[in-house]
Amino acid sequence: MAWDDRFVLARQQELKPRSPNDPNDTYMEPAPGKFHYWILDTSIPATHGPLTQTAFDAEKKRLQIPLGLMLKDVYEFRPER
Repeated sequence: MAWDDRFVLARQQELKPRSPNDPNDTYMEPAPGKFHYWILDTSIPATHGPLTQTAFDAEKKRLQIPLGLMLKDVYEFRPER
C-alpha cells in the first residue's frame, strides 16, 4: 500500500479455494505469487483495477504518479512496540 494527497496504490493477494474438489470446503487461501493491483484517484474519484503488474506500471506512468510513491508491505505501517 502507498498513498499521497491524490493517489492510493494497493496490491491485493489473489485467493484460491483450499480444496477445489470439495464443495463443502469454502475456505480460500493465498495463491502464491498472484496479485491484483489497484490505483484510487481521490481527486476525481476514480478506481483503476484490478490490474496486472504490467498494466499497473503503465497506468502509474499514464497518470503521472510520482516515482517516489512505491508500494510497501502493510506490516511496515505497524507501530513499533
